[in-house]
Amino acid sequence: MNTPKKASSASKRFVPTDDHQITIGEAHQIISSSTFTVYGRLIDDVTISPAQTGLVHPQGTSEDLQLALIFGIQEDINCSAVNPPQTVYMPAPDGPADGCGWDPQQYVMWRNLPKHWITIHVVSQLKTLSMALAPMAAAYQEPRFLADEMCLDWMKLSASVFIDPSWTLKAAWVKLHQSDFTFNEQVSLSNVIRKAYGKSFDPNKLTATTTVQIVAGWIPAAVNA
Repeated sequence: MNTPKKASSASKRFVPTDDHQITIGEAHQIISSSTFTVYGRLIDDVTISPAQTGLVHPQGTSEDLQLALIFGIQEDINCSAVNPPQTVYMPAPDGPADGCGWDPQQYVMWRNLPKHWITIHVVSQLKTLSMALAPMAAAYQEPRFLADEMCLDWMKLSASVFIDPSWTLKAAWVKLHQSDFTFNEQVSLSNVIRKAYGKSFDPNKLTATTTVQIVAGWIPAAVNA
């Protein structure tokens, strides 16, 4: 009697299909399950590329974000106005407004946007030219060290504290912020660096194992972090 041959280990190797995988944007949407619907109007021909600004598209695509004026939000069945309206960069809308009394002939809607998705909030203020340029000039002349930016703007601590340059980003975050280090922290640090030093970094480079000294080496003004 012939004994059936056992299948080789190679033939048993599991190969995930596309259905087993999700995009970065989909993963963030699952993690950030707290969502709401947003209503507003698009500002014509003002767009940015997420890759060039260190942002992550909420759907995980490479499509441009468009500037929009947001007038209202909806959480479950509760509607509220954004007063005054705010200007932010948004993904492509899902269609004309169909809730909260907004006129579909004038307003569009974005369904189920993660509340903690990081975008760019554009704030317009009336100032003299000298007043508008003075803070920028001061920031250029006296850049803060990376450790200060990490403490004050990234971790939102009340004061700067010592950060060992040999610490990894995850270690610094867990020790000082006392919470889990996730991809959201990589994105927010990328935004802090861009704002403070004018350097754009792919958040994927700011991993949990990247040390503070390595990041400081990428930023000349922060070499003494």
